[in-house]
Amino acid sequence: MDAAMDNNASAYMEELQKCAIHFRTEFLSKLLPSSSSRSETICTIMVRRMASRVLIFFIRHASLVRPLSEAGKLRMARDMAELELAIGQNLFPVEQLGAPYRALRAFRPDELQSPLQRNKLTPLQYSLWLDSQGEDQIWKGIKATLDDYEMKIRSRGDKEFSAVYPLMLQIGSSLSQATT
Repeated sequence: MDAAMDNNASAYMEELQKCAIHFRTEFLSKLLPSSSSRSETICTIMVRRMASRVLIFFIRHASLVRPLSEAGKLRMARDMAELELAIGQNLFPVEQLGAPYRALRAFRPDELQSPLQRNKLTPLQYSLWLDSQGEDQIWKGIKATLDDYEMKIRSRGDKEFSAVYPLMLQIGSSLSQATT
């Protein structure tokens, strides 16, 4: 079936939605405080961390399949919308997840290579590298990719960057400040 004509979410996203619903009904409904309660429990903290991790892993793995065809871009946009909905309705309000949510929203520029592409790594090599590095080293790799993008834009004489560029610089800067 042509992905451009297919308005359904991917099989992965359908499975993720089923798992999130199951997790909410079987576990969270029994563990989380009522919605009227404003207190933050260990369970609330853990669910927030899990929701953030799901977004981060989606971005990580989605970046491994770039560049995308036009049909792939449409599928990715649908999956991202479905992911926001699944996480927001079943785990934690996505708007309250901070940097992982902003990163998901910003994950769209084509000209900005991923560090995977820049370093000519396979998806497996890059994922293993991410797992073996600290946040400061990961940021250095991302920053080098952002610097390459900036040089490419400036060398053409353009003055306008992708909207994700300043956002990634800001997020990376805040990460590096938090670790020092």
